[in-house]
Amino acid sequence: LVSSLKLLDFLKISLYFIPISLILGNAVVNINSFIAIVILGLIFFFNSNSFDNYKKIFSIFLLFFFIIILNILFSEDIKHSLISSLGIVRYFFLMIAILYCLEKDEKFLFNYSRLLMLILLFVAGDTLFQYFYGKDIFGIEPTAGNFHGQRLNGPFGDEYVVGAYIAKFFFISLIFFTFLNKNFLYLFLYLIFICSITLLTKERMASLMIIFSTGIFLFLSSKVKVKIKILYVSIFFIFCSFLIVNNESIKNHLILRSLDQLGLNNIFTADKDKKKIKNSANIRLIYDSQWGAHFLTSYNIFIDNPIMGSGIKTFRFKCSDEKYEKIDSKSYEIRCNTHPHNIYLEIISETGLLLFLPFVLLNLFIFFKLIINTLNYGKDNNLSLLIFCGFVLLFFPIQTTGSFFSTWNGFYYWFIYTFVAFEFRRSKN
Repeated sequence: LVSSLKLLDFLKISLYFIPISLILGNAVVNINSFIAIVILGLIFFFNSNSFDNYKKIFSIFLLFFFIIILNILFSEDIKHSLISSLGIVRYFFLMIAILYCLEKDEKFLFNYSRLLMLILLFVAGDTLFQYFYGKDIFGIEPTAGNFHGQRLNGPFGDEYVVGAYIAKFFFISLIFFTFLNKNFLYLFLYLIFICSITLLTKERMASLMIIFSTGIFLFLSSKVKVKIKILYVSIFFIFCSFLIVNNESIKNHLILRSLDQLGLNNIFTADKDKKKIKNSANIRLIYDSQWGAHFLTSYNIFIDNPIMGSGIKTFRFKCSDEKYEKIDSKSYEIRCNTHPHNIYLEIISETGLLLFLPFVLLNLFIFFKLIINTLNYGKDNNLSLLIFCGFVLLFFPIQTTGSFFSTWNGFYYWFIYTFVAFEFRRSKN
C-alpha cells in the first residue's frame, strides 16, 4: 500500500508534465508517456485490484485492437501500420493512467485543470507578446517580415499549432472554475481572452471550433440565469465578430483566404458596369481546393479497400498512385499529404468499414450519453457540459483535423476520451 501511494505521487508528477511536453516536442512526449506507463504498470503490479477496476474499458479496447491487428496484417505498409498501432497502445495506457489518478485522488481534477489554465494563460500571454513585439519571450519569431500579417507560433518554434493547443485543452482547463464559488464573470473573462488569442493565431479550424463549442457551452450552462446567459452569449459573438471584422490580417486569413480556397468568393461577383451577379458555374466549391483533393483521394482509397482499408498511416503512400490522378478535382496534383486532414476520412480510408463503423457508433453513443448527463445534472451540469464541449470540438465531423494516429495531434483524442470515461463512471456511481 505504501509503495502504491508513493508511485501514485510519481505518476501524478509525470502526468502534470504532459501539457508541457507537448510544447517541447514529440520526443519529450514519448519519453514522458513511457515513464507514466511504467509507473502505472508498477502500481498495478503492487495492487492487482486496481487493474480489476478497469476490466470493462480494457475489454472495449481489446475489441478495437483486434481489428487493428487485422488491419496491420492486410496493410500495404505493415511497418508503418505496426509502429502506429504501438502508438495507440501507448495512449490507451496513458488514458488509464490519467483516469486512475482522477479516481484515486479527489484533488487531482482540480489541480490538473488549474495547471492547464495556468499553462494556457502562459502560452496565450507569450503568443500575445509575440504579436505585439515580433518575437515571444524566448526570442521565437513567427516569420520574417511584417509579423502582423503572419501566423503566430508562440513557444512552438517552427510549428504553427499554438491555436490548436489552446483550443484542445481549453474546456478541460475551464473545469477549474467549476470548483470555485466565484461570479461567472471570472470564467467569462478567461474565456474571452483565450478565444481572442486563438483568433489572433489565425488557425482557421481552431478558431472556428472554439467559437462554435464555446457558444454551445454558454447557451447550455446552468451557472447563470437565462437573461444573463443571453447577455453573455450576445457579448461573446459580438466581440468575436468585431475582432475578426476590424483586424484586417485575421479577416484576410480566416475569412477571405478561406473563401478563396473554397471558391466561394467568385460565386457572387458584381459586374462593374451593370452590377449583375456573375455566372460561376465553373466553380465547384471545396472539390477543387487542396482539401477537396485530399478528401476525394481518401474516399477513392476507401472504395478500393472498403472492408480493411489500405492500412494505418498508408494514405501518405497510396495517395501518389497514378490512378488517383483521375479524382474529380482541379487540385489533383497536390492531393498527397501525410493524412487526409479529417479523422473520419482518415479512419475509413486506412482501416475500412471494419474499424470505422465501431468508431462512429462509439462516438455517437458518447455524444448522446453526454447530452443526457448534461440535462440530467440540472444546475450541476457544468462538468458534464465542459467534457461534452471538449468532445464536440475534437470529434465534430465537418472540419479539417490533424491525424488521429499521430503523436502530437493523436494525444488530444485520447485525452478527451479519458474525461469521457471519468464522466460515465462518475455518473454511474
